[in-house]
This record gives sequence, C-alpha cells and structure tokens, in this order.
Amino acid sequence: MACSHPLGSFSYLSTCTFTCEEGYERLASSSATLQCGASGQWNDSQPQCIAVSCPTLQQPQDGAISCGEDFTFGSSCNFNCSEGYLLKGAITVTCTSAAEWSEEIPHCEAVQCPSPVVPLGGQVSCEAPSHPWGSVCNFSCDEGYDHQGAPNMQCSRSGEWSAETPTCTATPEPPLNPTILGLAAGGAVSLSGLSLAAWLLKRIRQKANKFDLNSTSDIEEPLQTYRNSIDSLI
Repeated sequence: MACSHPLGSFSYLSTCTFTCEEGYERLASSSATLQCGASGQWNDSQPQCIAVSCPTLQQPQDGAISCGEDFTFGSSCNFNCSEGYLLKGAITVTCTSAAEWSEEIPHCEAVQCPSPVVPLGGQVSCEAPSHPWGSVCNFSCDEGYDHQGAPNMQCSRSGEWSAETPTCTATPEPPLNPTILGLAAGGAVSLSGLSLAAWLLKRIRQKANKFDLNSTSDIEEPLQTYRNSIDSLI
C-alpha cells in the first residue's frame, strides 16, 4: 500500500494505491486505489490479495499424485507410478507465481526391456513381443552347440534384463584315444609284415621247383651267390 495525504494523515482527499506481492493477485471485485471522501469514508472497500492458482492436476493413469490442500502458488505435487511402470518426467512440480506448473506434468509408461540379442547358433523365445516388466525370455542352442550362461532372463522393474545374454559355442570334437591309435598303427604294420613274408615264401618255392635233383648233365652250373637281400631271392 502506498498513500499520499495532502491535508493530513488519512484525511479528506488522502489516496492509497494497493499492489499484490509476487504470486498473489487482487480480487477483481475491489479497486486498486482508494480515496477518502468528504464524509470520512473510503470510496470503495479495501482490496484483498489472494495466491494465484495453477491448473488442477489429475491422477496419472497407472500412477498416483500427492498434493497439498490446493493448487495455489507455492504448493507442490508429487507423482509416482504403479508397479511395472516408470515415471516419465519430474517427480515433483510446483505452482509458480505465473500460475503455471514448474515442470511438464509427468506420466507413467509401462516398463519394457530392449529386445534380446539372439545368440549365434541359438534361438530365443519370449513370452511377449514388447518385453514388458516381469516377462521372461528363454534361450536354447542349436544341435552341435553348447549353452554358456543363464537359460533364461527376466525383465526387471527398472527396464533391464536380470542376466547377461547367453552364448552358444560349437561343441568340440572328442579327442582320439592314444591307445586306439597305437593299436591301429601296430595292426597296419603287422599286416604289412605278414604280406611281405608270404610273398618271400612264394618266391623261394618257385626257385626250388626249378632245381632238378635227377639231372645227368655234365655241364656244371655255375655256383650261385646269394646275398642277404630281397634282390637275391628275386
């Protein structure tokens, strides 16, 4: 209130002007300026300042709101979401002096996890294509691959999977038994030795058949020299 008194304090022709503080507004039914008349009465009722009001807020879908007694200047509202939903926006909004909320009004969105990665050499089967909170994805590996990691993972309320994506690795070939390898090699050598011995025996018999004990020839055959080699038998 700012007043002027040309004839004395709050006397005839005294004038007072009223303004409201930030966040408050004067009632439209009252005048901003009052003057004292000749009868000693103000020409209008004294004005009043009331807090400005912000737009009324509603409870968000799949969530809740908690506010003070009203939506006037300085009051605040807190938001939260139901289980399985995430709050998108500010948790708290406050009514400003401009009769506007300090933040965009938040809303609740269903929790969703990103699409899981299909492992190489494997498959994934999920309960819901949108992967909402609580849904489960099961993993399996193709034939010839070994599963490494968790068999399944669940979408948590924070929008993250409960486990790392598993992997599928090619199943290694079983190593050969050294004993079996030795037996196989020994068998091959034995078969080769038997074959060679049979062939040599056959050649010896062929040469023996050519030798005639009853021969009367006076011509002596030259002595044959045998060497310790296969060529002498051939």
